[in-house]
Amino acid sequence: MSDQSHRDESDELDEIGEAPTANLASELNALLRRMGSETSDVVAGVFGEWESIVGSQIAAHVTPVMIKDARLVVSVDDPAWATQTKFLESDIAKKVSQATKMTILGIDVRVKRPGRNT
Repeated sequence: MSDQSHRDESDELDEIGEAPTANLASELNALLRRMGSETSDVVAGVFGEWESIVGSQIAAHVTPVMIKDARLVVSVDDPAWATQTKFLESDIAKKVSQATKMTILGIDVRVKRPGRNT
């Protein structure tokens, strides 16, 4: 890259005021707030660390979908896991709260229908 191109890119960033990734992160967080969700850091922590938070057996059947209004919405692959998840609700909520430093007040469970992702 020539010195001139590098200066042009630096000038563009100065005009924008922040790096494009910072703008993207703030826009994503604004969207998540409007949806009643936590920040992208918190959401990424729950989704990215799900198996280590709940364990491999639960993670194989229960998938986080979203966090809205301090409630974790999960999808399960079988109605039996819906029952099991409700039975484990307080334990799962406590583990997620500890891992992410946010308060999860409860869990809403959705059962996947065959052929659907959520």
